[in-house]
Amino acid sequence: MKKFLSVALSLLLCFSMTLCAFAAPAPTESATGGEMVLETEVPTNHKITITYNDGGYVLAEGTLLASGNTITVVRFDSLRLDVIENLDTHLEKVTVNGQDVTDQVVNGQLTLERIHTDMDVVFSFQNCKDVEPPHVDPCHHMLMNGKIYIGEAIFKNAQLDIDFGNIKAQADKEGNYRVDDIKDGCHKAVISDEKGNVKGEEVFCITVDASVTEPMVERLPNGTQLVRVPEGTKEFKMDFIVNEDGSITIRPSIEIPGDNPPLIKTGGAEYNTPHFYANIFLTSFAVFSLFLLFLALAKKKEEDEEEQAIRS
Repeated sequence: MKKFLSVALSLLLCFSMTLCAFAAPAPTESATGGEMVLETEVPTNHKITITYNDGGYVLAEGTLLASGNTITVVRFDSLRLDVIENLDTHLEKVTVNGQDVTDQVVNGQLTLERIHTDMDVVFSFQNCKDVEPPHVDPCHHMLMNGKIYIGEAIFKNAQLDIDFGNIKAQADKEGNYRVDDIKDGCHKAVISDEKGNVKGEEVFCITVDASVTEPMVERLPNGTQLVRVPEGTKEFKMDFIVNEDGSITIRPSIEIPGDNPPLIKTGGAEYNTPHFYANIFLTSFAVFSLFLLFLALAKKKEEDEEEQAIRS
C-alpha cells in the first residue's frame, strides 16, 4: 500500500511540474547566449496637464489653453508654453511635477525639452499690489505706438487686440495706433478690419535689454519675434504688418519725413516720390541750360567769323 501511495505521489508531482512548465512564459535568449532579458513597454506619448490661476493665460505653441487642459505630446518631443500676464499681475511661480522651474521662464516662455514622462505644470500669477515690501512692480510698463499695414499698404481703421481684450487700439485712416500701457513678456496680437474680420494673429515677446540702444526685433529659433528695447524705455515705436498667410511681421517703425509719401521701387532701389521727381527736374534743367550755353557759344563763334571776314 505504501509503495502504491509513493508511486501515486511521484506521478502527481511530475504532472504538476509539467503543467507549470507549460504555463510559465518562455525565457527570451539574448543574442550573445542564453541569458533571460526582461522586456518593458515604453509609452510613445505623454500627457501634459496645464493649470493656472486668475491673472493671466497660458498658450501652447500659440494656442490658448483653458486651465486644467491636458495635451498629448510624443515622447522626447519639446513643448513651448507662452505665459501672458494681465497688466496688473506678474508670474510668481511655475512648478513641474512639484519642482520649482520659475527661473526657466525666459522672455515669457517656458520650453519643456525632450519630454519623457507625464507632467503637471502649474502657473501661479500674483497681483502686483500684493508684492511684499517695498511693493515694487517687477514688470516694465511702456507706451507703444506706430503704424499697421496689410501687405505694403496702410491698414486703415484696423483694430488691434492684444492679450484677449486686455489691450485694445483702433488705427486711424493713416494706420496710426497707440497703446498707452504694455509691459515686457509675451503677448498675443490679433488684427482685424473695421468690420471685425480677423486678418492676422501672432505671438510676440518684449524684453528690456541693456545691450541695445534702440528698439530692435529678433526672431528666436522657435519662430517667436522678440522685441528688444533699451533699459529705461518709457515709449517705443513698432509697426505691425499683416501678411497674406495671416501671420504678422513686427518691425521698428520707419520714420518718413513730411506727409509719409509712398515709396517707388525701381531696379531694387527705393526712392521717396517727391525727391525722385525733384531730381528729374533738376537734371532736366541742367541739360537744358547746357544746351542753351552750347547755342550761345555757337552763335558767338559764327559772329566772330563774319566779323573776321569783313575785316579781311
